[in-house]
Amino acid sequence: MNISKNAAIESFTNTDTIESKSCSGIFTAGANIKTLINKGNIISEGDNNLHAGVKLNEGTIESIINTGTIRGNNFGFAVSIGKFGKFSMQDGAIVIGKYSGIIVGNNQTLGELEISGANTRISGDDYGIWLNRGTKTEKVTVKDGARSKVALLVFLIIVER
Repeated sequence: MNISKNAAIESFTNTDTIESKSCSGIFTAGANIKTLINKGNIISEGDNNLHAGVKLNEGTIESIINTGTIRGNNFGFAVSIGKFGKFSMQDGAIVIGKYSGIIVGNNQTLGELEISGANTRISGDDYGIWLNRGTKTEKVTVKDGARSKVALLVFLIIVER
């Protein structure tokens, strides 16, 4: 699903499966989404390292609520250019990618990330969460038994600065 420049969506809810065999599951190119709710599966089978389950390439997603699965052959959730406000992962939510579950590009914004619930996880072969140089973040909260490679995340932030 491609959401193009200047498109605006108030609320988008997925309760089934959104899947791409060659690109990102959801790709935004300059669009603004106020609320994205995923209760199903968002999947990218694309083998190019630019693809992700959900990819934000310019634009904004103000609020993401994930209780389902976001998966990509390379990245689960990627911010190349743009920002997201609050990303809430609730019990049972999964974000997974080959390299990292979540990646935020150079000088981009990760608002607030809240990961809660014992069955919730963010994972990748390299990193659970990968913040590149100059990334700004407001708050990362891991609670109620959720799993991610957060210790590595904090280490990377300190080393990169």
